[in-house]
Amino acid sequence: MKKIKLAVLGYGNRGQVYADYSLDEPNEVEVVAVIDPNEYKLKVAKERYKLSAEQLFTSYADFISSGVEADIVANATMEQLHYQTAVEILKSKHNMLIEKPIVAKKE
Repeated sequence: MKKIKLAVLGYGNRGQVYADYSLDEPNEVEVVAVIDPNEYKLKVAKERYKLSAEQLFTSYADFISSGVEADIVANATMEQLHYQTAVEILKSKHNMLIEKPIVAKKE
């Protein structure tokens, strides 16, 4: 089985749950990027998943332009940001995991 390269967009409670799967099943999943505007959360993720500074991003645009390869992006942003971030993920041709509700309200 191929190890899945996971990028986590939004490192709150749910984002950490997705990323922590890599700690439980290191032969199945590897966290290759964490994207969150909160610098403290990025520091925590860096230590927890042994990431380099080049794998941490404060914006999804920076992640896209970085060229870091990911098999899937877990969109763990707040519901209010799901639509905006989902569109950008899909435009960048990444596979995406997104929670319900997909959007809080129609724009």
